[in-house]
Amino acid sequence: MKAILFASAVSAVFGTVQAAGNGMPAWAAAAEIVPGSNPYEGVHLMSDPGFAKQVSTSVARLRAEGDSFADKISTVSDQPVFVWLATSEIAEERVDEALKAARKFNVDQQKAGGSHDTAPLVQFVIYNVPDRDCSAGASTGEYSVDKDGLKLYKKKYIDRIARAFRAYPDVRIAAILEPDAVPNMVINANPMMPRCEKAKPVQIEAIRYAISQLQFPNVALYLDAGHAGWLGWEGNQNGAATVIDDILGGVPNNGTIHGYSINVSNYIPVRIPNITWHGDPALGHMQWNLGYDNFNFATQLGKRLAAKGRPSRFIADTARSGVYPIPGHTNNWCNIKGAGLGTRPGPSTPEFASALDAFVWGKIPGESDGTTDTSGRFSSECVAADALQPAPEAGKWFHEYFVMLAKNANPAL
Repeated sequence: MKAILFASAVSAVFGTVQAAGNGMPAWAAAAEIVPGSNPYEGVHLMSDPGFAKQVSTSVARLRAEGDSFADKISTVSDQPVFVWLATSEIAEERVDEALKAARKFNVDQQKAGGSHDTAPLVQFVIYNVPDRDCSAGASTGEYSVDKDGLKLYKKKYIDRIARAFRAYPDVRIAAILEPDAVPNMVINANPMMPRCEKAKPVQIEAIRYAISQLQFPNVALYLDAGHAGWLGWEGNQNGAATVIDDILGGVPNNGTIHGYSINVSNYIPVRIPNITWHGDPALGHMQWNLGYDNFNFATQLGKRLAAKGRPSRFIADTARSGVYPIPGHTNNWCNIKGAGLGTRPGPSTPEFASALDAFVWGKIPGESDGTTDTSGRFSSECVAADALQPAPEAGKWFHEYFVMLAKNANPAL
């Protein structure tokens, strides 16, 4: 049934041309994700013009200062980053814009005689759950549990995104669902964190609704599962698997996800070199953590989820994981000094393919984690000794931080 609906939608937009065996255009059919396949294989990862514009401001500043590094830093602008949908207004503006650009790319490629087997892939972060960032303040969102946030999230945010996704069946989409929500449910939904405790049932219903409304054959959903430094320990992994199982078990109409995102906006590498077991003293504060790096975290958590009959595939954010260990890092999360760009986005390599679909840049490198201005959306971590200061509001471009990440890139620019 899904394939029929998909073909009908494509035909409604373009008419039936160059029909494939299932009645849809050959180039549009490539957007559909075959069950069990890796959505990141055989696609063109779209870059974001918004990110390119931000990079260009830093390039211009460096050139004005006579810094020859400007030429190298400019090469970062075409890296495929996620488009963050942090408010309903941003979602209305950016989703259609990004998908329209992908469609144009696809049509232009076909007119130029390009392959019929490669679809453009656009990446989004769906990040607006009620009482978002309940354990901190730097990224507080627009919707509140106490102010009809669940209804607003469904109708003004998710329904708007779903309408846009439905209109572009010829573009493959990967979407990260609600960074930090699940880890907060596992660790912080208790009497010591009353805001998180109160938000948990509302956020569970919100995420279930999002999953149910975004069930399209060209869309891969990755529910965020935190990072190794948060949920890597065995007890926390068990807690995460229980919460995720509960969320997925209540999705209407048997809706499901493709997998999970990890390390979003964090600094942990895919693999920590020269470590063979979790008891190695060289791990420092991560010692005895079964999921001490992204690959081990995905492998261990994946086993627990598979045992519950849930998906067990992952994508790992490598945007800021190029330096390990980061000198002076105290397990903070806000604008950490000494970090660097990590593995470039793309499908996983054979070494990690047993757990990871892809390496991605979920966090947009150069956008601030939070401000040092105590009068704004403030978290104390942003004025800690290991945080680069002064820093603008979360999501704003932080030139000095971007230049630092680029100069510390591994692989180097």
